[in-house]
Amino acid sequence: MSRSDVIEKFNEMLQDIMDSNLLFGGKIVVFGGDFRQTLPVILKSTKENIIDSLIVMSPLWPHLNKKKLQKSMRALSDSIFSSWLLKIGDGVEITNENNEIQIPSHINIPFADDTTSLNKLIDMVFPNINDSDLDFSSFVKCAILTTRKEFVHEINDVLINKFPGEETTYYSCDETQVIVYT
Repeated sequence: MSRSDVIEKFNEMLQDIMDSNLLFGGKIVVFGGDFRQTLPVILKSTKENIIDSLIVMSPLWPHLNKKKLQKSMRALSDSIFSSWLLKIGDGVEITNENNEIQIPSHINIPFADDTTSLNKLIDMVFPNINDSDLDFSSFVKCAILTTRKEFVHEINDVLINKFPGEETTYYSCDETQVIVYT
């Protein structure tokens, strides 16, 4: 998700530190990601500016050694959804006149109101969350992604209230303190 100008400056910094004109000062640098899924975040920017900021648009790009994963781990558990995501990423998914993609009905939750829609989303992603015999390790593969930190807190609060059992709060301390009793 890093912008190309940041990566180019990082390259210049390593070249300066290493006193070398080699790419990244001769150091091995590993970048990971999928441009079809994680674009740079540029506030109040246009689609064109975001695309122009990608590392693939940088003069460094042709000099990088690219490796591709051979197997999609997501495709193992949901090949239909994975195929749909790849079609979006490849730019071949059908769009409407506003260049918007139609979300398939089986994964779309029509908006009713904030509370109802959020509860439907949670029930879809975390089915049977109220079941006291539920194996919570099944939730490791589940996630709700959101665009704003405030929504994360709201969703977490709703989720925590849905878990069975009594809530327990654990406190942590960032530094140790010595207490002397006399």
